[in-house]
Amino acid sequence: MQQDTGLLFLMCVLLFLSFSIAGSEVAFFSLSYKDIQVLKTKQYKPLKRIVTLLEQPKKLLTSMLIANSFINICVILVANILIDHAFIFDQIPIPGFEFIVKVIAVTLMLLFFGEIMPKVMATQNNIRFAQDFGLVIQLVYFLFARPSAWMVKYTNIIENKLEKRVHFLKGLTSTDLAIIYQLATVFVYPSLFEGFGIPIIEALYSKIPVITTENGVFPEAAGPNSLFIEPFDVKDLSDKIALVLQDSSLASKMKEEGWQFVQQFNDEEIAKNIMDCYLQVLST
Repeated sequence: MQQDTGLLFLMCVLLFLSFSIAGSEVAFFSLSYKDIQVLKTKQYKPLKRIVTLLEQPKKLLTSMLIANSFINICVILVANILIDHAFIFDQIPIPGFEFIVKVIAVTLMLLFFGEIMPKVMATQNNIRFAQDFGLVIQLVYFLFARPSAWMVKYTNIIENKLEKRVHFLKGLTSTDLAIIYQLATVFVYPSLFEGFGIPIIEALYSKIPVITTENGVFPEAAGPNSLFIEPFDVKDLSDKIALVLQDSSLASKMKEEGWQFVQQFNDEEIAKNIMDCYLQVLST
């Protein structure tokens, strides 16, 4: 019993840290240039801490990602022990029942405390969230400064080598971005995870053929007329790019049908669908 109490306390601490780091990732990195300039004029220590931490954004973000990954692994391990103590699975003759219960329980905990709740709160008031949890993030930054510095160093080396073959465009305005979309021949988006994939929508509106990831949210955003790849399959990606570049009729078809597909994401269409949903609920 005493052991379980200690584990429950440890679980609460881990979930609090996961909550703090996940929300702070949104809070710190959603601050605009104007927000940061305003914070620099403040003398209140928690606000000055935000500015100080953002002086090295790459190291800060890397520290957060390393810490949260480590904490989430600890949550999984502790939750596994607590569930074993709370349930006697040997008495339930259902194959895989123990595994399903553990996966659902841990997933719900991590989603609620480590993703949904903190990120929604941070989005609603990013400065307040960064201010309230800045001390926790400062501690995380201190503890993981060495491994994050090492990872940033080698990331920069890789990026510098890629600069000979890839152009990294920074500080683009919305107008600049629109021009680049119009000048593009193909839009390649081999992302591993996105909330939805707004850049895909922007590309389709610009009548650019889209090549993107075959799983997750990407097919919903890209539509049936885009090309899909496994993001780790280099040959498939290379072949699909070559196909679009060499087959002008295919590229034209993808442009036109992609543009027609993306019209469903117009503001007017979305507003109409939401209103129809409300009316349908009210009529039942």
